Amino acid sequence: MDLKSLEEELVERTTFPYIWGRLQDDNADKKTNFIYNAKTLNELIFNFDDLSDELINYAYNRWFNFWSAQASEYMFSLNEKVIPEKNKKHKLIDFRIEGTPFDLKGTVFPKAYPYSIEYAKSNPLDLILWLYTNQSKEGRGHYGNRLFIVFYNSNLNEHWKVKSNLTLINEKIDIYLNNYNLDNLPEFIVRGKLSKKESLVKSDIIWIEI
Repeated sequence: MDLKSLEEELVERTTFPYIWGRLQDDNADKKTNFIYNAKTLNELIFNFDDLSDELINYAYNRWFNFWSAQASEYMFSLNEKVIPEKNKKHKLIDFRIEGTPFDLKGTVFPKAYPYSIEYAKSNPLDLILWLYTNQSKEGRGHYGNRLFIVFYNSNLNEHWKVKSNLTLINEKIDIYLNNYNLDNLPEFIVRGKLSKKESLVKSDIIWIEI
């Protein structure tokens, strides 16, 4: 993956508004699944024939979020501590760090979270539990090990733009992995709905701030 070229494309996307106009759903996803094969904005725009303005915005945003997430996973894979999951369709595991499996989730600092970023950084488990409870309730909703990349912009309406700063994301991931220690990660216990078996979940937050 050419991170420099991709970063240029993602930054270009931040020059115009981020408007969804609708909730995400399977039908809109199906109509915009060409985002997975479009590695540039020009390739993306080439597929816009016969799409409504609403679906065009939808495609722009899905494309932006998908390729930023792909870049983050790729950055992890470059580190010798990390082994990518061979099954690219695995819903619970993206990679293993020193043998421990993790799902990777990128998210902007949530508006609905009831506390400040200062509180969240001092009490990471509180935000982690909030994210597990309030996000990804569908296909990727689970209580397995998860790493969150949380994007924060001092301009509170532009958290999303931080996803385009691949250089900064790469630096923060490198720092995180260089200091990684499984024993120091926030953790909590969950009980299976059917088996009632208790399991320990490990999670953590990597902050990307500008």
